[in-house]
Amino acid sequence: MSKRLLMLGGAVAALSAFSGLAVAQTAPAAAAPVSAAAPAADNNSVGEIVVTAQKRSETLQNVPVAVTAYTAKTRDVMGVTGIQDYANFTPGMNYTNLDRVSIRGSGRQTYYIGNDPGVAQYEDGFYSASSAPLFETPLFVEQTEVLRGPQGTLFGRNSMGGAINITTRGPTDIFQGEVRAEVGNYGETREEGYVSGPIRDGLRFMVGESHLDETDGYLKNIGGGNNGAAKGQTYYYAALGADIGSNITATIRYQKAVWDDTFAVGDRLANQTSAYDTGTFFGPVSSLMPNPAYGYNVANPGVADNYKINQNTRGHGSLHGNNLISANIKWDLGWADLKYIGGFQNYDFDTGGDLDYTGRTADFASPVTGTPISPIQTTNFEEKKNYYSNELDLSSPSGGKLQWIGGLYQYHEGYNQEVHEAAPQQAELAVLVPFSYITPGNPCTGNAACLIANPSHDFVHYLAHLTSDAFGTFGQVDYKVTDTIKVTGGVRYNYDHKSGDETVRYALFNPDSLLGDAAYALVNESQHKAGTWNAMTGTARIEWTPTSRDLAYASYSRGYKSGGFLFGTDADKIEANPEYVDAYEIGYKTTIAHQLTLDASLFYNNYHGLQVNFTELNQSTFVSANDFLNLNARAYGFEFESTWHPTHALQVVLSYSYLNAEITQGCNPAQFVTNVYGSACVVDPADPGATDPLAKPVLSIPKYSGAALPGIISSAMQQVQTLKGDELPQSPKNKIALNVNYTWDFDPGSLTASVSNVWQDQETSSVLNGSEYRIPSYDVTDFRLLWNDAHKKYTVIGYVKNAFDTVAYGSSGSNGPTAIYAPVSGVSANLQRIGYNMYHGLIFPRTYGLELQYRF
Repeated sequence: MSKRLLMLGGAVAALSAFSGLAVAQTAPAAAAPVSAAAPAADNNSVGEIVVTAQKRSETLQNVPVAVTAYTAKTRDVMGVTGIQDYANFTPGMNYTNLDRVSIRGSGRQTYYIGNDPGVAQYEDGFYSASSAPLFETPLFVEQTEVLRGPQGTLFGRNSMGGAINITTRGPTDIFQGEVRAEVGNYGETREEGYVSGPIRDGLRFMVGESHLDETDGYLKNIGGGNNGAAKGQTYYYAALGADIGSNITATIRYQKAVWDDTFAVGDRLANQTSAYDTGTFFGPVSSLMPNPAYGYNVANPGVADNYKINQNTRGHGSLHGNNLISANIKWDLGWADLKYIGGFQNYDFDTGGDLDYTGRTADFASPVTGTPISPIQTTNFEEKKNYYSNELDLSSPSGGKLQWIGGLYQYHEGYNQEVHEAAPQQAELAVLVPFSYITPGNPCTGNAACLIANPSHDFVHYLAHLTSDAFGTFGQVDYKVTDTIKVTGGVRYNYDHKSGDETVRYALFNPDSLLGDAAYALVNESQHKAGTWNAMTGTARIEWTPTSRDLAYASYSRGYKSGGFLFGTDADKIEANPEYVDAYEIGYKTTIAHQLTLDASLFYNNYHGLQVNFTELNQSTFVSANDFLNLNARAYGFEFESTWHPTHALQVVLSYSYLNAEITQGCNPAQFVTNVYGSACVVDPADPGATDPLAKPVLSIPKYSGAALPGIISSAMQQVQTLKGDELPQSPKNKIALNVNYTWDFDPGSLTASVSNVWQDQETSSVLNGSEYRIPSYDVTDFRLLWNDAHKKYTVIGYVKNAFDTVAYGSSGSNGPTAIYAPVSGVSANLQRIGYNMYHGLIFPRTYGLELQYRF
């Protein structure tokens, strides 16, 4: 970080010195973190920024909430072109490239169905449980606001960590439009545009389309399959606005997205970055199939170059059947505004590809029996989802001493998820023997009726369904006690009901064990779960505005996340109780000399029953599975944002966040032995012996609570660890972002140079803070040049993102053990650290390109 931040600091001084050479004009400087809502008072003043964080139009500096906002212009100047950029520039926000957003340590750690996100996301007021709206291009998004802290007394869906409000481009009363074209490395081409205007008096429209291709892919494949992380995405937009009489306005929006690419969930660049384990035929812990890399004589290219893969199975990612329709209707009653927000969305997402991470295609022989083993293993993940919501708000007019808002909210979600992990060419997997027939002299032999058909040759199959319903009523009152003091109180009632089921099957195949050549259905079971939860939450706040330029506030909020289930994982602990947070915050905002804005906040969050998802060994099925725990935790920190215009041409944007988030609940060994729900005691499947220097063992117990399975599982002891003091996932302690942009004004137009640097501290991907889950610190630098003509008709942008080609990670984990046992006899060897298969979610490598925008 230090060298590049020093470079940026030097850039500030250099650009300031060079400003005297510029041909000064009256055009405003490049956009601040959000664009100005009104003309600046002078050439180098900070314009007023209008947000709707409290469901009213207010200037950002007058909103007693920690909020960061971005307009399309801001995104162009600073290079906020994707969800990772939002996370980089927003204090306290983090993204894992697994479609998971967290704020101040609160988020959702799993992609399995049954639990809710910690951050609510709204597009034109319509709630989405996915972060997909943050992938939309600046052309179709007018403004994005990121609110930090619990949000429930103003918004339809309750949220623990914060809310993200996206306002899309809508219909206009005058005819206008824009087209854009972009080319870049990795075979990138983008074409997009929109037109908008009146149909007749009181009726207006907007239609648009965006298509992106990145044909080369970010992961170069040397193994015969296609390159990984290529994109092919198309978005369609349409909106219709109407004035119904003199006091009713309505807008209906439609969106459709079609993806055909090789990405997985959430723009994930995932790769195995450790050497192949070529010496172990069958893994000692949580393995179901022989190791496909056993005896393989090709090195993993991902070790030397994390962006190279060796895979023979074609990867795919497709989104079809995606439709979103939403409606906003506002009725001005004179004494109040009545507003309806509703919508419906459905989609079918399918992704899959190579699971063995090798380009190997030829069978190899098992070392003892010589059984042919196919190295080809594949995975496929399919998710079908539909949801709809209805919200009705009644609010007082703006401007009075007393302001209020009340609302009713309903939400319904239907969710199906299916996962296949298969060895399609392993003939023995075509039929499975029930595991109850594992005894010698198998009574299933010759008895076809007891066999289980497995035509897909799956060794893992999950099928899960979920129905979720939520209802809420909320209200908030603001009262101005004096000209400088305002008090706020809000309350919300939440009701949630979820019901669902899962079917799970694990197949076990190890021909060199006493099992022989048969494949066994280790797990073949189904279960149904249902639950109902309710809670009262609320907020209280006092704010002080001693001058028109200063705002101080202190607030308390109670947050809630409903209970849920971890369907599709064969978890020992499938159910989670509700999660609560008591959130305290003090903040201060000021504007100095119309040139400098300073926003700072201190917060403390006390979590009760934090829903923690982690992978551990299932004590009855011998394989690793995701489990739920409810644990106590706390998070505290400091956040700072500033925009400075020292001259009319120079702008400096700086943000910093400090976050200390950790689990406070310890491990009670007696509770672990008796399997008491909520014990903070776990066994790391990647380190069952707790040999990692960061491990915190507290108890030794026999593996799997029973006898060894000869040739597969030994009876060695496993070490139970405590989670107390472990960091919460997605919670880097320090993060700093700096953007410096300078605009030279000429008669034909203006040229803006923009440079950004983001440094992020180390973090962890799991509540298990072992070495395999640690993500090192990193920094990334971007450069941009923008030319705008004097008539604001066209813009040309040249950019380089991740200019120094930094290799860094958004997630880290392992699917392999750190312990090893004698491979066939079942006799225990000493637990020892032998390394593991490391998998990293990568950030994007260096990209560069050119974009042309034309407006009419």
